[in-house]
Amino acid sequence: MIQSLAPHVIHDTPRGFKVTKEWTHQFLKLYINWNFRVGNTIASIMPMDWMEQRKFMVYRVAYCAKIYNIPPHLLVNID
Repeated sequence: MIQSLAPHVIHDTPRGFKVTKEWTHQFLKLYINWNFRVGNTIASIMPMDWMEQRKFMVYRVAYCAKIYNIPPHLLVNID
């Protein structure tokens, strides 16, 4: 997604591509209008259909990886 929407921020380095948490939040807000909120104990309770939601989340990640040609080693644990 970064390569598609903001290729100017990617620089090849010997250690690979790294970004800070703050940069990631700003990038997602700017380019896809996502907001982050602070988690709390209520938010950590699993919904009744969490297994179904998990399955659809995997499908969404796979779809985006295919559409934006994201290499598997750049996919991160987003739970």
